[in-house]
Amino acid sequence: MPAAPAAVTFLYELAGTTCVIVHGEPTPSDDEWEVFLGVFGKHAAAGTMTKVLVFKEGSGPNPRQRARFLEVAKEYFRRSVPTAVLCPPGQPEGVSTAVGWFHQRHATYGPTELTRALDFLELRGKERDVVADRLASLRERLAKLRRPTPR
Repeated sequence: MPAAPAAVTFLYELAGTTCVIVHGEPTPSDDEWEVFLGVFGKHAAAGTMTKVLVFKEGSGPNPRQRARFLEVAKEYFRRSVPTAVLCPPGQPEGVSTAVGWFHQRHATYGPTELTRALDFLELRGKERDVVADRLASLRERLAKLRRPTPR
């Protein structure tokens, strides 16, 4: 019997020049993470990603995946891309903490503090609305993609 395809654990899209990322509960697969790193690295290097907003429900990437992120994200750090992370209390570890080590334009907020996160990213007017809408859309899509655990 063939193996079931891996569940999607996170989604990401550019909303203008803001990368919006939504992490679900489980750790991403290595394949899923590598695809993301390719897209992230490309936009960081091209300068087409000027801000990052992350909504994190669970643990996010594992230590090996975080190390890969640090390898790929050199241009992201050089450009000091402002990054706001929304996550539950006690969850700011991992990529969020690692990003904070490398530049000052990083902040972590509670999951209901979207307004503060958007203020930190200096998003205004229509751009702010587009990013907030994209975040809501990605969260809804991820919830629909979650598959129940096989019995």
